Amino acid sequence: MTFGCSNRVDGHKWLYHIAYGVFDTENEDNWTWFLENLHIVIGDPPGLVLCSDACKGLEKAIDVVFPHAENRECMRHMYSNFMKHYSGDVFTEHLYPAARNYTEGMFKWHMKKILTLLLRPLSTLNRIITGYGIDVDSQMLANVTT
Repeated sequence: MTFGCSNRVDGHKWLYHIAYGVFDTENEDNWTWFLENLHIVIGDPPGLVLCSDACKGLEKAIDVVFPHAENRECMRHMYSNFMKHYSGDVFTEHLYPAARNYTEGMFKWHMKKILTLLLRPLSTLNRIITGYGIDVDSQMLANVTT
């Protein structure tokens, strides 16, 4: 059984439920059904961002039903996948703070701590995060950390 839900943050920064669905299996057809029904309710609001666990069927369904929405992976899932390849206090102390930061300076400070201590080659990092629609190169790293 799979439970799908859609939430929104209100003006007081509280979550509230917009829609939910229960289906027998997590696949592209079921996610498309869920998102099509969600689309009926919310339409195509400008600046829509959908945050998910990066399930392949869900990503494809989002691209079809909400082609103009920004699709992001939930930080908890991204962190979990990242920690399969890297470990150490530098990541636990800096990855979440970088993601939650509201100022560019502090984001860059946290990212610089992470990037300077990466022990694996840049190509490995590229391979890990390709699924997130990011391609890291040395120029980008220089821009992030300076």
